[in-house]
Amino acid sequence: MNSRTFWSRKDNFICKLLASLRADTFEPGYGAHCEKLIEDSLMVNSRVTRDWLVETFDNHIHDTHILEGLLHAISHLDYKLVYPQGRTMAIVGLCHKDVMVRDFAIKAFENWEDVTVIDILKVFKYPEHWLQDYLLHVISDLDEISKERIK
Repeated sequence: MNSRTFWSRKDNFICKLLASLRADTFEPGYGAHCEKLIEDSLMVNSRVTRDWLVETFDNHIHDTHILEGLLHAISHLDYKLVYPQGRTMAIVGLCHKDVMVRDFAIKAFENWEDVTVIDILKVFKYPEHWLQDYLLHVISDLDEISKERIK
């Protein structure tokens, strides 16, 4: 692929992704409209797509709606498809000032059943009681999954 084609595909992907994210609402139990776009692009070139996702996340760090949508969308994708950039975005999301971004970050780890982040999750303490309760619940569930996998 030549440089011009690469930049054109990148711009096209990010433009479509942002348009989809801006038009969508994100609710637990429902997928985001951009999931198919992301998944299709991952199937063509997973490394490049993951890099574009991180770039989009970084460039919109103050746009909570975009961050919520990205975390929501990638949380429904196969963990191996979005790793390691998806994991990194979710860890950054755990630190975000916006409570809903933190909520979607926790949800990503819950959906992926990523037991490797248990110790990372244990570091976080949130002032919102409901979010802290949710985090502790996810940690407990991941601990159980880890124990089951060892058996």
